[in-house]
Amino acid sequence: MHLTRIEIQGFKSFADKTTVELPVKTGERQLITAVVGPNGSGKSNIADSIRWVLGEQSAKVVRGKKSEDVIFFGSASRGHGSMAEVSLLFNNEDGAFPVDRPEIRIGRRLYRDGTSEYVLNGEVSRLSDIQMLLTKAKVGRESYSVVAQGMIDHLLLMGGSERKTFFDEATGVRHLQIKKDQSLRKLDTTGENLAKAKLLLEEIGPRLRSLTRQVKRLEEKETLEKELLEFQKKYFSSVWCSLEEERARWEQTLKQVEADLAQKDAAILETEKAMGTLEKEETQSATVIRLQREYRQALEERQTLREKEFSLRSAMVSKSGKKTIDIESAAADLRGAHREYKDILKELENAQSIADLARLKNAFAAHAERLEKILARISSEPTEEENKETAAPLEALRKELEAADAKIARIQKELSDTNRKEESQKSVFFTRQKEFFQKQNERREVERRHSDIKIELAKIDVRRSSLLSELSAGMKERAEEIKQLPAAMSAAEAQALLPDIERLKRQLEWIGGIDPEIIKEYGETKERHEFLETQCRDLDQTIQSLLELARDLEVKIQTQFKESFALINERFDAFFKILFSGGQSKLVLTSEAADEKEDEQTSAAPEAQESAAALEAIKAKLQNQSIEIHATPPGKKIKNISMLSGGEKALTSVALISAILSVNPPPFLLLDEVDAALDESNSMRFAKILSELAARTQLIVVTHNRATMQAADFLYGVTMGKDGASKLLSIKLEEGLELARP
Repeated sequence: MHLTRIEIQGFKSFADKTTVELPVKTGERQLITAVVGPNGSGKSNIADSIRWVLGEQSAKVVRGKKSEDVIFFGSASRGHGSMAEVSLLFNNEDGAFPVDRPEIRIGRRLYRDGTSEYVLNGEVSRLSDIQMLLTKAKVGRESYSVVAQGMIDHLLLMGGSERKTFFDEATGVRHLQIKKDQSLRKLDTTGENLAKAKLLLEEIGPRLRSLTRQVKRLEEKETLEKELLEFQKKYFSSVWCSLEEERARWEQTLKQVEADLAQKDAAILETEKAMGTLEKEETQSATVIRLQREYRQALEERQTLREKEFSLRSAMVSKSGKKTIDIESAAADLRGAHREYKDILKELENAQSIADLARLKNAFAAHAERLEKILARISSEPTEEENKETAAPLEALRKELEAADAKIARIQKELSDTNRKEESQKSVFFTRQKEFFQKQNERREVERRHSDIKIELAKIDVRRSSLLSELSAGMKERAEEIKQLPAAMSAAEAQALLPDIERLKRQLEWIGGIDPEIIKEYGETKERHEFLETQCRDLDQTIQSLLELARDLEVKIQTQFKESFALINERFDAFFKILFSGGQSKLVLTSEAADEKEDEQTSAAPEAQESAAALEAIKAKLQNQSIEIHATPPGKKIKNISMLSGGEKALTSVALISAILSVNPPPFLLLDEVDAALDESNSMRFAKILSELAARTQLIVVTHNRATMQAADFLYGVTMGKDGASKLLSIKLEEGLELARP
């Protein structure tokens, strides 16, 4: 790779577009191009333009005070320029630039308004990309490719650490250092990101733990609810089925009792008909008539007492079932039924025909249905307290009923006695009457059984109602479903489930209500937490990778630097002895002993490299390194290079640059009046060294020295016109020699 063209427009004194064509390689050596001209003609501006396009950001380095000073300032006869632009064209056939193109064009523009841009192959690019590209090709802003005017002295007088930067370019490790610096910057950024991620984890962690506990409680709640539901299903379905079965049995019994009661009524009616026929045929005695009247009155009294008993028992059942029954209305209905019963008895007394008896039978049936409806309104048993309140009246009523039954029995006995007396006259009538009494007694027993069954059914209805209320309170939406389920166990076994049901309810009450949105928040928070954990792991791995890369680069830098530095040191001493015809010189890396000690510590304790201190060690690795130059011309005893004369300093610098070029030659080298302080004999030695260096690199020399001009193959002359703009003239020395011959 070599520089083929320099295009300058508007840069400093080169107001017009100026193209510097550089000769190509011939044979085994590069051609030397010399730029000459009087002082102030602007020839050093060519060197400044190259440094500027290579990315130099300091206006002082290119001999200015501010960035716009590089734009043509104008003259008395010519206005100032609006922009400065410099382009370098490189031959890249050897692939020195890692770009698949035979030619590489790098340019830089600066406008007077401060706008600046870099151009790579016609496209605007970033400075960092161009610097990396140039560094890989060993052509950088801080490289030794351009040795500007005064840089010879500066190379010797610069600080040790600044000189170390120069040698980084010379040893070819600069691009590795750039990569390492980029890795360290990425390492810093990654460390900051990791700290932020860990901070977020610390913030999210407590909330996630709280949400986890709530979700576990919610899961526990769901488990308890399922378990409670299963217990409730078993309990309610079993109790419900048991009540339904019990009610069905009582209803079946009620049907049988009602059928028996109907048979009894039919038998009584038939007997009454027969008695009525006999009464028409026979005349009853006054005693019998009286006893019959008393008997009917006793029946009426017992019916009244029975209705009162029903009212009390109905009230007890109603209070037990927590239902409100209008007692006064029920009592009124019972009183009406009583009156109806009296009317029926009165009509029965005055019945004269079978048709009357049939009608009265229907009236008795309607009366019985009405009593059943009244009894249906009674639906519960009294509580213990209510039983106490109604026990005394009910006991008194029962005694009255027993007295009424005793009275009826007495009247029946008197009638029986009377009948026995009149048996001879009324044997058939008395037989019927006895049969009537017997059937009446049987009917009373059936009627009592009928009332008891009604009460039992009312109790079952109250229990069913209570069960439905309890079911609706906690499981309203499943009530119909549970009512349709078969019994899972007996009622007694179902009762054994109640302690477990109560225990589960208490646990659910203790857990309390949990917002269902908690699950959504938990999922989002957990996902965020897992994402941050993954990011932290990735960042940790990235940090380890970057640390490993930085260490590898550091090892590579140190190895390559030390190898190249040793060769440069050796060649420096050799060139120094050539230029000074003897003497001694060497380069000293002041932190070398410390580096060796650090290397020993690193190899002895590799685990320390994984700590945070490893990063700081890598950052500080080269900060304390510096390079000192020791030069002693023959016959002198000099401890410091500042004691050298100007010529000796120039020769020392030339020897150093020659040593660098011989070990790690750049693609091209521009020397800006580095031979200004040399005398004629030393200039000839310098020119000879230039000829040797031309075999390894492309040389561009800005000079006033005739010996240097004589060593050049191509000569550019720079002049300045009246308008203050530099102009370029060129001549090939071989052609000039031909023209000079007579």
